[in-house]
Amino acid sequence: MPPRPWLWLVLTERAEGVIAAWKMRRMPGWPRGFYASVVDRGPRVVAVATLARTRETLLLRLMGSGAARDAALEDLAALPEDEWERVMVEPLLRLLRRDLTHQGATIPIKEEEAMMNFREAIAEGKRLMAEDRQRWLEEGQKIGEEIGEKRGEELGEERGEKRALQKTLALLMRQFDRRLSRPLTAAERAVLTKRFEASGPDRLGDVVLDLTEPALAAWLADPDAQ
Repeated sequence: MPPRPWLWLVLTERAEGVIAAWKMRRMPGWPRGFYASVVDRGPRVVAVATLARTRETLLLRLMGSGAARDAALEDLAALPEDEWERVMVEPLLRLLRRDLTHQGATIPIKEEEAMMNFREAIAEGKRLMAEDRQRWLEEGQKIGEEIGEKRGEELGEERGEKRALQKTLALLMRQFDRRLSRPLTAAERAVLTKRFEASGPDRLGDVVLDLTEPALAAWLADPDAQ
C-alpha cells in the first residue's frame, strides 16, 4: 500500500484554535505559516494570513480573504502577462469576478473582449452597424442606376443592421459560455437566439450578468422564461 497522504488544511481566517487543538508547531525548514501536528498522522495547516508576501506563496494567498487576498491580487496583476501564474489564474478570476466582488475584493486585471460589459457591447454593435451601413450605402450608390437610389440605401441599411446584430449575439453567446463554464448546447443556442430576437440585447445582457450559474442554466431551460 502507498503511504497515507497528509491532510492539509488551508485556513483563511485566524488559525489559533486549530493550531492549539492539534498541538501544532511550525514546520522546520518551511516558510512562516506552515504548521504540523505533534499528533501522529494529524493534519498540517497553512495559515494564509501569516504567509510572507512573496511570489512563492502567491497561489496560497489567493485562497485567502480580506487583506491577504487583496495583496495577492495586486501581486498577481504586477506580474508580466505571460508568466504562468497569470496565464493559469486570470481565467478563473474572470469567472469568479462577480462573486469575489460581492465579497469586497477588487480584481485588478483587464477584462477580455468576451467578458466586457454588454452595454458596451451593444454600443460597439451600433458602431459596427453604422460603419457597415455606410459601406453598403456606398455599394448601393454604385448600383443605384440599376436598382434605384432608394433601394440601394435600404439594402445598405438592412445588411449593416443584420451584421451588427449577428456580432452582438455572438458576443452574448460567448458570455453565456463563460458564465456557465461550458459551451452552450445547440438547443440552448437556439433558445438564446430566439430570446435575443424577442427581447433584444439589453435584456440578455442583464440576465447573464445578474443570474448565478445555476439560475442561468434554469433560465435557459425554462420555456416560459423571458
